[in-house]
Order: sequence, then C-alpha cells, then structure tokens
Amino acid sequence: MLDHPLRDWLSASSSPTETARVLGRTIPLRRLEPQGSGNGWWHLDGTEQLGAIPLSASVGSPLLLEAGKHPQHWLLLQHDGSACLQQGRQRRELRNGDGVILPGLPWTLQTDEASTTLLSFDPIELLAAARRLGGPHWQSPPPRQSPLLTLREISGANDAPAAALLAMLNRLLVSAHEVARLQPDLLDELLLLQQLYRLLAVLVFPELRDGKGGLKPAAGVNDPRLDSLLDFIGLHLDQPLSLQMLEDRSNYSRRTLHYLFQQRFGCSPMQWIRQLRMSQAHERLANPGPGDTVKAVAAACGYRSLSQFGLDFQRAHGCRPSEVLRSGRSGAA
Repeated sequence: MLDHPLRDWLSASSSPTETARVLGRTIPLRRLEPQGSGNGWWHLDGTEQLGAIPLSASVGSPLLLEAGKHPQHWLLLQHDGSACLQQGRQRRELRNGDGVILPGLPWTLQTDEASTTLLSFDPIELLAAARRLGGPHWQSPPPRQSPLLTLREISGANDAPAAALLAMLNRLLVSAHEVARLQPDLLDELLLLQQLYRLLAVLVFPELRDGKGGLKPAAGVNDPRLDSLLDFIGLHLDQPLSLQMLEDRSNYSRRTLHYLFQQRFGCSPMQWIRQLRMSQAHERLANPGPGDTVKAVAAACGYRSLSQFGLDFQRAHGCRPSEVLRSGRSGAA
C-alpha cells in the first residue's frame, strides 16, 4: 500500500477522466493518461486551498501527466513509489521522500504506482521569507536565486538536515490541511503559511540553515519595495527589462530608483541588471546542463543579440563565453 501523509482525506476516482477533473482544479493539465496494462485504474485524489496556496494530492495507478505554463512556481513532493519528472531538457528520477522545485513552465510527470503532493507557490514570497530569515540586508544575486530558475531536486538521501526539513514540511502540510478544512481563517492567525514558506526557503537556500544568512550585509538603505523589485528582477532576467517597467513595478520615480540603486549598489538600475545577467551567464556556462549552448544561455539571460552578449561577457569576465562553456564541459566530463 502506497504511503501518503494525506491519504485518509483523498477520495477514490473511478477513471482517468475523473482524476483529470479533480487534479485540473489546481494543475493546468494538458493531458492525463493511464500507463501500462496493470490491474485497471485505481486512484485516490484531492485538492485543497491552503490560503493562497493550492494543493493537489494523488495516490494510485501509473499515469502520464502533462502540465502547461503557470504564473507561479511548483513544489512536488514524492512520498512513495517511483516517478520521472521532465521540464525542458532536464529530467529527474524521483525517490521516496524527494522534493522538486519547478519554475512555472510546462512539465511532464510519468509514474509507476506512486504517491505525490503538488503545490504552487509565489517565488517572490519565497525570496521574502529567505530575506527575513537571513536578516534585513540579505540579498539574492543570481547564484543565490538560481535554484528558482531551473528544475531543482531537493533530496534527503545524502543530506540529513534536508531529510529532516522535508519530513517537517510534510507534517506542516498535514496540520495546515486540517486547519483549512475546519477554520481557514486560522491559517493566517497561526502563521502556518509563513512557516511553510520559511521551511521551503531553508530547503532551497542551504546557506540560511546557520541562522545567519551566510551573506554579508549590503550597504545602503533597507527598503521593502526595493527588495521586492530586486526579487522580481532576479526572477525575470530572461525577459526585456526597462526603466519604465521598473518604475511601474515599484511605483518609484526614475530619479528615486537611480538614487536607491546608487545608495545600495553604487550603480544605476540597468547597470545592476547587466551585472546580474553576467553573473548568471557565467554560472550557467561554468556548470552547463545537457543541451546548454552559448546562444541558449544568452537568451536565458535576456539577450536577443548574441554579439552584444559576447561583448558584455568579455568586458565583465575577461574571456569569451565559449571558453567558459568549454571549460565547464571538460570539468564535468
């Protein structure tokens, strides 16, 4: 019998169509199909709204599930059985007790008999929780935000603290579910969702586990609106970013934005964005994934011109992007 922390709450689905109807309440389903001949279809499924966090839970027969684009990010928890998750070129074989962070891009899950929980979360809220844990000046340049930019597995197999935190996260989900069904308003009063975001932040950013943030204080003023804008920028470096967009997002004037960035970082907003892009590009090229090319990394860092990307990269790092990629590939071989 497959284990699931919320198993007693789930309801039997009589067919793949019914399972798709239930899970489709929270997941942007493109396709759900049974896999293999097996012993017929059996499934237990359920959805719940934990405040602003939708949750889906499922136990049962082998299936293939395809999900479309979503405005939020995802956390998938694999409780029992076996499954394979793919997003773009990234593919992960999931083990019992694993967690996976997924950007809100299309993904596919193929399972044998398996037990999973899936919830969507706001990456800006997650970064805000990380900042609160790390202190008022905690910053998240691309190396710190990179776990939110691509598929990221969180495994407790060789990481005892991660295993304990994932177990704690499962227990918190059970508590939050019970409170949500009895008295939803208590979720906020008991700070259960804030606890969930903090647990997730510590799992995603291991440097926060020492309680000190692991980072040096940033110079300049501490401004919540600017912090939120920095998080937005870090999660949208692949998209065109203009001063007008930053003004609209922050409700600051252009002059105020220049002043705040100069105070905190010693440069203009657009210079800071370019620095972030160059830092992210170097990290991606030095640690390439399957199929990563200079062109693909340039596009992921918001560059539409490959020649401009090459010029900016060489100015920032003193070498060509292709050299870093070649070195990264040879180091991984």
